[in-house]
Amino acid sequence: LKSVVAQPRETPRPRCSRTIDPPRFSARPTMKSAMLAVAALAGRALAATGGDSPIGKVLSMLSDLQGKIVAEGEVVQKEYAEFSEWCEDRARNLAHEIKTGKAEVKSLKAVIAEEEATTASLNAKIDEL
Repeated sequence: LKSVVAQPRETPRPRCSRTIDPPRFSARPTMKSAMLAVAALAGRALAATGGDSPIGKVLSMLSDLQGKIVAEGEVVQKEYAEFSEWCEDRARNLAHEIKTGKAEVKSLKAVIAEEEATTASLNAKIDEL
């Protein structure tokens, strides 16, 4: 059992942006981590005496729980990294689509202007006849 338990820092929900930072864990000791450290040391002392005491069982359960929490944190960190990568890819694709869409708008406006000129010249010819 580590003497200092890494506490996750609260991070907002990830948004699709290039400036997303992955959640970081702070190694600041807190009251809970200090209590866990004391309990772990007490548990080791009791284990050295060779008894299956209730305190030893509680300490064992706490260390198991800590392992599960750390494992869950690693899984969540991986999922966050995948989601962040997806957001970056999506943002890149949307930026490209917007750029090509704006170019297409300019092209279509030019075609419309050309066709309007053709229509006007054909209407003038019809009026002459």
